[in-house]
Amino acid sequence: MVCLGLVLPAGCGDTVGSSSGTQDTATGESTEATGESSSGVETGETDVETTAAGEPVTYYQHIQPILDARCVACHKAGAVGPFSLEGYDNASMWGEVALEAVEDGTMPPFMPDDSNCQPLEDFRKMEAWERDLLAQWVAQGEPEGDANAPAEVEVEVPKTTLGEPTRVFDAGLEYTPNDAEEDEYRCFLLDPAITDWTFLQAVSIDTNNWSRVHHAIVYSVPPELVGAAQAVDAETPGPGWDCYFGPGLDGTLAVGGYSPGAVPKPYDNGTTIPIAAGTQFIIETHFHQTYNQDPVSLAVTTWEHDDVVTRYPQWLPMFNSNFFIPAGEPSVTAPLAADINSVDQEPVYDPDPNAIKQGKEGLIWGVDFHMHLRGKTAKVELVRTDGTRECLLWVPRWRDEWQGSYAFKQPVMAKAGDRIEGTCEWDNSPDNQPWVDGVQLDPVDLYWGFDALDEMCNGGVSMTID
Repeated sequence: MVCLGLVLPAGCGDTVGSSSGTQDTATGESTEATGESSSGVETGETDVETTAAGEPVTYYQHIQPILDARCVACHKAGAVGPFSLEGYDNASMWGEVALEAVEDGTMPPFMPDDSNCQPLEDFRKMEAWERDLLAQWVAQGEPEGDANAPAEVEVEVPKTTLGEPTRVFDAGLEYTPNDAEEDEYRCFLLDPAITDWTFLQAVSIDTNNWSRVHHAIVYSVPPELVGAAQAVDAETPGPGWDCYFGPGLDGTLAVGGYSPGAVPKPYDNGTTIPIAAGTQFIIETHFHQTYNQDPVSLAVTTWEHDDVVTRYPQWLPMFNSNFFIPAGEPSVTAPLAADINSVDQEPVYDPDPNAIKQGKEGLIWGVDFHMHLRGKTAKVELVRTDGTRECLLWVPRWRDEWQGSYAFKQPVMAKAGDRIEGTCEWDNSPDNQPWVDGVQLDPVDLYWGFDALDEMCNGGVSMTID
C-alpha cells in the first residue's frame, strides 16, 4: 500500500484570498502572513468582515469559489461524496449540512495539523476565512447573488490539481466478490492497448462501488511479462486471480491507486513513469465485505504527458509488520524508519521501469501514511546526521476513511545519511471500535494483517533527484 506515495503532488504558489506562510526549516516553526483579499476578508486571521462594502455574502460572489475549490471534487454527481454541491440549487439544499460538517472539523477531510510542521498543499485544507464566509452565507439565508457578476473572492487551488484524464481504460468486468470471505484480494489484468511509448503523469482507479473497495493499486506489466500474467489469469476460474501484497510477478511496477479519502495527484515536480507499447495493467483490489455485497466494475484512468519526459519519481517506503496491540489499550505505538542513500549516478532514461531509483538523496516533496480503523495519531520526521529533527507530517486525529498523500508547499532537501522516522499510534479501547452491521465490535488483540479489521503501519516519502 505504500506505493500510493507515487501520486503525491508538488507544491504551488500563493493566490489572493488564501493565507500564505513561511517556515524555518531548521526549527520546523511556521509563521503565518496576513493579507486582505479583494472582498476585504482578512486571509490570515479568524475575524472576518462580511464583505468590504458590508453587503450580503452570496453564492456566486463568495461561496461558489470556495465550494468548487474545496468540496466539489468529491461532492459531485458520480463521485464519492453522498450528495452534490455543484451549482446553486445543490449548494443551497445542502448548505446547512455542509456547514455543520465544516464547523465540527469533519469536512473537508484533511487530517494533518501543519501549524508547526511542513506547510502542506491540499485542496481540502479550508482556511478560517472560508469557513466564516460559509457560516455567514447560511445565516443570511443562502442568498444566490448575480450569476453574471464576477466572483469577489479568489481561493488558492493547488496548481498540481489534475484536470480531466487523458484516457479511461474500462476493465470490462463486473465482479462479485466472494461473500464467504470478509476480505478478498483479487488481481485483474487489463489491456489498455498502448501502441507507443507513453509517459504517465498520474494514474488512478474508478469504480461503480466505492464503498466495497477498501483500496486498489495499479501495476504496469511490461510487454515481456504479459504472457506470464495471462497464464496466471487463465489458471483461475472467473475474472482475475487471488493475490496478496502485489500481483506475484517480479518486474511489475506500482504506478498509482486508490485508498479511502485519497484523490489522484500527479507525480512530483513534473516527473513521469514511461511505459512501452504493449504494456498492460494489473489492478490489485482489496474488497471488504462489511460494506455491501453489490457487484464491482473497475477502470484505470491515466493522465499522460504529451512530450518525452525522462525524469523519474522515486519513493522511499517505511513498513512495520512486527507490532502487537492489546485489547482495550487506549495508546499503543510502533516505529517506522528508512535511510536516505547516496546517489551513485545520475538517473538516465531507461525503458526498464525498475530503473526508477528509490531512497536516493534529493528533494522530498511529500509524505504518505497508512493505518486502519484503530489508528489514533501519525507522525513522520526527517532526522539529520547531526541529530536535529524536522517534522514532515503530524496527524493528531487519525480517520481511516480520510487518509491520503500529502504534498509540501516547498520541498525539503534530504542528504545521504539522513533518516526518515515515523510513529504509528493506535487506540484499541472499547469506544474506538468499528461498527459492523449496526453493532460495535468488542476490543480484540490486534496484529499486522491484510484484512480491514486487522491493522497496518506503513508510510514513506516521495522524492526526486534534482
